[in-house]
Amino acid sequence: MMEPKLQIERRANGELILTSGYALGGMSQSLAQVMVERALAHPDRSLICEKSLGGSFESLSYGDAHRRAMGVATYLLAQGANEQTPLMILSGASRAHFIVQLGALYARVPVVPVSISYTTVAAAFPKFRAVFDKTRPKYLFAEAFELHEEAVSASGIDLNGVSLWSVAQGEIGGREVTQLDSLLALVDEAAVEASIRAITHSTVAKYMFTSGSTGMPKGVIHNHGMMCALIAAQKVLREISDDLAPVVLDWMPWSHVGAGQMRLYGTIAQGGTIYLDDGKPTAADYPKTLANLREVPITGYAGAPLGWSMLVAALEEDEALAEHFFVHLQTLQYGSAAMPTSTYERLQSLLVKYQGARKTMSTSLMSTEVALGLSRYWPCEDQTVVGLPMPGSCFKLVPVADRYEIRAKSLGVTPGYINDPEKTRDAFDEEGFFRMGDAVTFADPDRPEAGLRFAGRIAEQFKMMTGTWVS
Repeated sequence: MMEPKLQIERRANGELILTSGYALGGMSQSLAQVMVERALAHPDRSLICEKSLGGSFESLSYGDAHRRAMGVATYLLAQGANEQTPLMILSGASRAHFIVQLGALYARVPVVPVSISYTTVAAAFPKFRAVFDKTRPKYLFAEAFELHEEAVSASGIDLNGVSLWSVAQGEIGGREVTQLDSLLALVDEAAVEASIRAITHSTVAKYMFTSGSTGMPKGVIHNHGMMCALIAAQKVLREISDDLAPVVLDWMPWSHVGAGQMRLYGTIAQGGTIYLDDGKPTAADYPKTLANLREVPITGYAGAPLGWSMLVAALEEDEALAEHFFVHLQTLQYGSAAMPTSTYERLQSLLVKYQGARKTMSTSLMSTEVALGLSRYWPCEDQTVVGLPMPGSCFKLVPVADRYEIRAKSLGVTPGYINDPEKTRDAFDEEGFFRMGDAVTFADPDRPEAGLRFAGRIAEQFKMMTGTWVS
């Protein structure tokens, strides 16, 4: 079991520089390299499992995903696609979505996964227009274009010059839509392999958009180095073995950085399998999640505290579900909010009942812009602690009243925002640290290695004329 390790530099102005006591270790060259290695090692292993119309899980193997993605990459390379010709994806998590995005990564074409709500909820159509205008995609994929036609029309988006792809032939706005399978017939292995070798840590992989809860979404540049750094850090902290392949069930959309980057490629790096959950933690859809949990032999489970609360209640009521849930379970994670003590203790009681002992839950403090963040990777009963710096990361803590503003610098931090030099400039301080906007405190000031607590957003504080800070 890992012990918390922290190195601190104390500056005369009260600032603190925090780094991990663990070294990062070797990093992969790219996400493409990570995928190719796993496909060669485990070609027949299931990678993505998705519910069919008949209600059963259908699998996409590592080998098949790699071969089909090479077909997409071959087409893109033959078209002269590059970093200046992004590929936008309007669909949620699916096998087809994965093949398209992986092929784009192989061809060094940035992927733009768009939140489903932006094209299906009328009030969010302006956000779709903002994302489209910011990225100006050359290619557009959707599994069912009819779901997005109203958004395209209402937003006044001009699709002239945009290549449209779907799983079936059709049209949108009078434009012909190309069937995905027709792009996969020809594979130029030499060209694709050369493209993969040319990928560096600074090559753009995706543009991941923020939620836009306080304005229009910002397009965060995600390069290959960000995720490769996270994968390398996870390997150090979680003592990951190539022989221990995780099996996870996940409902979150891939437009969300937690699911579409961190969980997706973190699982692939371990040769694991992702089951796509057609349920989610709402009263109407959670029965689907419970049905899937009765079927899928998960080894790890992650979610927000609300989802954990709903799950704990179901596990307490259904012994057969609980026995199946806990039989292979090894890792538990939560994020997005603090875990209520009551939910945590009820879960620990279930772990004692079905596994014979309490088990640590991990959590973290990251963001769309910061993939290599704080992580609670050691046994810790204090659920207010969000963690310590991950290997390879460096954090500056700037005093603000009784808290610290936290800023990050590492390969795991975005280089900036797409086509927005002003926002990019404002996001970094004079030393190149990214301003996360979050505040933290030490759980135990006399023992900094006990971890940091999240202490709200800096924007929630202001200074009065008296010089007093007010939250």
